[in-house]
Amino acid sequence: MQIPSRGSLLVASLSILAPLAASTFLSRAPSARAAAQSAPLVRPRPNGASSLRSRPAEPQPSPERTKFLRRLLPRVGGDVVFRKVARELGVTEWRGKRLDVSSNSADGQLLALDQPVDVTPGSQNEPSIAVNPNDESRIVVFAHNDDNFSGYDNACSIYLSFDAGFSFFYAQDALLLNPTDTCAYPVVRYSPDGNVVYYSYLSISDDASRSDVMVAVGDGDDPTTIVSGPNIVFTGAFGDFNDKPWIDVHTFDSADGVSDGAAFVYATTTIFYVDGHCGVVFNRSINYGASWVGVGGMGSLDYSLDCNLGFTHGPRAAAGPGQQVLVCYFDAGADGFSAPLDPPALLNRFDISCRSSADRGANFGVPFAAARNVAFELNYSLGPNELYHRWLGGMFPALTIDHNGTAHLVFAMDPTASKVDAEAGNVQYVRSTASAGNPPYTTWTPRVTIGSGLRAQGYPTIAAQRSLLTTNSYIYIAYYDHYRSPTAAPNVLYDVRYRKSLNGGATFGAPVTVTDVPSLSDVSFIGDYFDSAATMRKYFLVWTDRADKTNVFDAEDDIVIDRY
Repeated sequence: MQIPSRGSLLVASLSILAPLAASTFLSRAPSARAAAQSAPLVRPRPNGASSLRSRPAEPQPSPERTKFLRRLLPRVGGDVVFRKVARELGVTEWRGKRLDVSSNSADGQLLALDQPVDVTPGSQNEPSIAVNPNDESRIVVFAHNDDNFSGYDNACSIYLSFDAGFSFFYAQDALLLNPTDTCAYPVVRYSPDGNVVYYSYLSISDDASRSDVMVAVGDGDDPTTIVSGPNIVFTGAFGDFNDKPWIDVHTFDSADGVSDGAAFVYATTTIFYVDGHCGVVFNRSINYGASWVGVGGMGSLDYSLDCNLGFTHGPRAAAGPGQQVLVCYFDAGADGFSAPLDPPALLNRFDISCRSSADRGANFGVPFAAARNVAFELNYSLGPNELYHRWLGGMFPALTIDHNGTAHLVFAMDPTASKVDAEAGNVQYVRSTASAGNPPYTTWTPRVTIGSGLRAQGYPTIAAQRSLLTTNSYIYIAYYDHYRSPTAAPNVLYDVRYRKSLNGGATFGAPVTVTDVPSLSDVSFIGDYFDSAATMRKYFLVWTDRADKTNVFDAEDDIVIDRY
């Protein structure tokens, strides 16, 4: 349903240039390339205590705020946000799992050929990747890092490669609103012309009283040189709580013969309003992220009165050649959202809902479904019996629009109604069907299963590639697959696998296993996504890797990349 009037968007372009100027964030001197040649910076060592670090005594939240946070806790997507809210509520155990597991463990030697991005002590996970479209030797990875230069509880750290991904160095951390804030949901994208690189992330206050979606803009050639921002794109100043932000651009801007969309960038998030309502919202910039114009009605695309019936979450935008913009998101539907291990809410089904714009996000059409009546919702944590890491976010869609204007979308679902079995996820794919040009994306193919088997598959990522050999696009779908787990411990191991289509998504080849060595599952969190990118020459993947682990209670994660 449409959002009720909620006042003007007060956060269209709230810059924090003053603290930026006083900080060392993305310094102009020395350059990132020069820094790569210099002696490495020394990271502050974590104290080895609880990852929910101690802090000075603060006033207790009001009963109303406590009630709001308790409603929020089972619905937030990521571990960083979850732990921040849990700590504020005094929750130290969730579904039989401790929340104070340290990630300060010694790393073993990675024996695989996959290229490390960061395998140092501490935990690095939930990575995103962007490749300069003009020079694929320049690659940026943006990821969680609790062993960081800045001394944050959890930073969103920038890693750079100037040799096409053969080596990386840790360059800098994204600036948060306050020194005691925590960073979550790092996403990085290059503009279509390669002029700038966008960093999107969430800055969460120490007492979980607010969370703000930030976007900083770096120079395309020297990505740690800031050129604008960070700006607050969605605010949490009114007590509302943002979750699962994302950012995207017109990747194939010039494919329609006109290069006119390079300066446009689109942001989305879920907002849990302090009054108990929630919704998915949208904002855009028309000048390379220097300012954010705002959208009427706070940019709401969908809205729920109780965050249960009609619960929406995990929106992502994609933009194609021309002016088309598509935003899709998880929609619990009329039967509501099922909490972990609780009896299914009616049929326990969901939709992937979308809205489409023909004018670069200035206006959107009515909601429609890319996938309808999907059975069944994923469990909160990976089974069997919720033994392993957070799993819920795999239902939230990943999407792209190729150079022909066709939209492609992937998500995960549970093929069984059981909440406790090992067959806890399959990967599904749909693409838009219409006349030439494809917008407004209101008709879609039936669902195709991309990842399946006796174990769980989930957290898919999708990328489109243009080729000189065909007018069709190449479509890559990658996902976590637990297929190599032993029978006695199903889903205890995971790999990264991908499938490739040479004909625009009509058919796909057999799965290709990317990981040289499988990773050991975690009892808590390996990230709510991993990411991929494609140039006309190469396909790149970056993921959370635990190939050196022997204990599922060891919370230390690494970031690893590969390319094809």
